[in-house]
Order: sequence, then structure tokens, then C-alpha cells
Amino acid sequence: MKNLVPTSILVTLCLSMVASAHASPITVTVSGTIVGSADPAGIFGAPGASLVGDTATVTYIFNPSLL
Repeated sequence: MKNLVPTSILVTLCLSMVASAHASPITVTVSGTIVGSADPAGIFGAPGASLVGDTATVTYIFNPSLL
């Protein structure tokens, strides 16, 4: 399974910086290389294929006025 600890830390930091109900959207982009995981459902290729060494990018967009 992917290590999402750095992502949760970034999300927590961004949410703690929200001070105004009329703030602009917050965008957090996290990129890296997968160090240990597989794709048993075949979502990213053949079922059961290893994802080790593949690159990944996840983008979160938060609307602070809705938080």
C-alpha cells in the first residue's frame, strides 16, 4: 500500500491555514515514485501488476468557503 503520511501532513497544514470564508481555492499537488504496491484490481494496467517504480501525481483542490 502507498505511504500517504506526507500527503496527510500537507493537507492538514493547508486546512489549518484557512482563515477566511472567502478565500481562494487551495491546490495541493503531491508527486513521487511508488516504492511498494500492487494493482490487484487492474485499475492502472494488468490485474496484479506491480506499481513499484511507477511515478504518481495526486492533486487536491479545496474550496475553503465550504470547509
